[in-house]
Amino acid sequence: MKIERLVPMLAVTDLSRSIDFYRQLGFAVENRNDDWGWASLGLGAYRLMLDVSTNGHPGPVRQSVIYLYPDDLEAYHAGARANGLDLPAISSTFYGMREFRLSDPDGNQLWIGQEPSNPTG
Repeated sequence: MKIERLVPMLAVTDLSRSIDFYRQLGFAVENRNDDWGWASLGLGAYRLMLDVSTNGHPGPVRQSVIYLYPDDLEAYHAGARANGLDLPAISSTFYGMREFRLSDPDGNQLWIGQEPSNPTG
């Protein structure tokens, strides 16, 4: 047995607002059901689901962290900024990645990074 794919599902409070945010990161809506409060988004070979119903319980909104690995971090960063997102600068981490981090409208964290082309330098 093998797992064919993994699709994160993020808890959101406002489906339309969240879709608008992820569109700025380059995702496109592939399927949407407003009656359920659910949408499936795609970016190349990758998929992400947004769901309002997972927050149907009392208490704080559930939050997640997903890590995106673009093939060209600088170009992806520039494209997201051109789409209107206010992004932090790209920085180097103690674990050797070049990345930037942001949160979606519901506090789900997106860490977007790439291994440096010269890991020793």
